[in-house]
Amino acid sequence: TLDGNRAMTDRVWSALIAGSPHAEVIHLRGAVLLSDNIAASLAARPLVDLDVALTGLTARGLGVVFASGAFHRLERLSLCGLQGVNDDFVSQLATLPALISLDVSLCPAVTDRSIRAIAAAGRLQAVNLGSCGITNSALAVLACCAGLRRLDVDGCLRVSDVGALSVCQNLQVISIAGCVAVTGASLAVVMEAVVGLIELNCNGCPQIGDVIFQSGSWPCLRLACLSGTALTDTGLRLLSRACPSLLALSLSACDVSGTGVAALRELRCLRLLVAVKCPRIETIGLGQDVIVKR
Repeated sequence: TLDGNRAMTDRVWSALIAGSPHAEVIHLRGAVLLSDNIAASLAARPLVDLDVALTGLTARGLGVVFASGAFHRLERLSLCGLQGVNDDFVSQLATLPALISLDVSLCPAVTDRSIRAIAAAGRLQAVNLGSCGITNSALAVLACCAGLRRLDVDGCLRVSDVGALSVCQNLQVISIAGCVAVTGASLAVVMEAVVGLIELNCNGCPQIGDVIFQSGSWPCLRLACLSGTALTDTGLRLLSRACPSLLALSLSACDVSGTGVAALRELRCLRLLVAVKCPRIETIGLGQDVIVKR
């Protein structure tokens, strides 16, 4: 794993990888000096996990390798921010028989068309489509992946209704931060069905509020990011009763008061509260075990 090694060059990489002919996991995230010249060295390994996010590789260089069938064992693939990643390229990935985790975030040319192709087999368990050009239709297609556990669509401005995900009852992580058009009503439908949720990120979703906690309970929820939502004191009271295992909560820029925060005393596991830009909160008395950032 060489994540973040911005000084890595093709020559240095060739020297390093020469001694690892059987490497199954390669992480090169952020190695911006690497180029398509190293693609052949990747294809020569029995890879299970490949992360080339934010590197100098391109879809054109990798496309030749994928087309050759070299990555038949690949299970996890991250292409975040890679130049040239579009629908045609992503559609090729449907031929990878073992692929269960895919990250194509920061690739705005990826749309509903390619998501239909890669979701058709129903194998995907983790998908990151942050800042892609998808719509509600992509979520409806992903709903056919019965084993889907993690979905990230941060910053997808054309997504407004996540209700189709209610059939994905194995979901553990939902991240829709910055999806300003997503309605609270549609997320409430998902929340009611997905009781095993562990992480929820709705930061910057102004249409999401108290309604998402009105029906059901989430005993496994550990992290709730609700900053910049329409959450009120009523929502905090509902949350405190429905999420007994919550460890961390962010509610910055929410219209909540000290009265609502007081309800969080019921959360015996809470260790971190972020409440920046909440002028109606005068005091926070949650005990010394809770770190408070204001």
